[in-house]
Amino acid sequence: MRILLVDDHVLFREGLKSLLNHQSDFTVVGEAGTAREAIEQSQTLKPDLVLMAANLPDGDGVGAIPQIRIVSQVIKVVILTYETSEELFLASIRNGAVGFLLKNISISNLISSLHALSRGESLIPRELESSLVREFRRLANTRNGSQLQFDRLTPRELQIVALVGADATYEKIAEDLAISISTVKVHVHHIYEKLKFRNHRALIHYAKRYMDD
Repeated sequence: MRILLVDDHVLFREGLKSLLNHQSDFTVVGEAGTAREAIEQSQTLKPDLVLMAANLPDGDGVGAIPQIRIVSQVIKVVILTYETSEELFLASIRNGAVGFLLKNISISNLISSLHALSRGESLIPRELESSLVREFRRLANTRNGSQLQFDRLTPRELQIVALVGADATYEKIAEDLAISISTVKVHVHHIYEKLKFRNHRALIHYAKRYMDD
């Protein structure tokens, strides 16, 4: 995975760069200290992943996400921050981030999180998952006819739809909700039946529709 590091603290970048370059499947291809540099570097380098600080000298990193993803929709953006702010988290997800990591994360957890990301999983702190579900319900309630559909779902099924909308795999959902993968699949089957979906692609489209505010 080719990574662009974005943070205005050079010492932090250098430490993270050294750590990641010691992993055989990660390569830091560039560094930036501002949102503007991050956008420019993304255009030039086209990294697989942008690890970006939430706060930068010329603005917030969250606001730069859409411009970075204009370059390529396959570029993944993960926000790095010291604060578990619900507002910041939801803004990150709305703008297209696939992850939200705390800067005080341990080295082992950081590496395992990035490996999970490379497998297609999203990085959502457990303490913020309830925020995602509440936001999902709020957005759904503003769309015509959506409330009737959501009233058919149990709280657990709604959790799963929200996590699917954030690109969580069945394995990630099972881990976060402390249930088995087979139980996740049973819930998904019930969601299909209640919302008249034919396949997982339809569920993903439906879930993401309500996260695109």
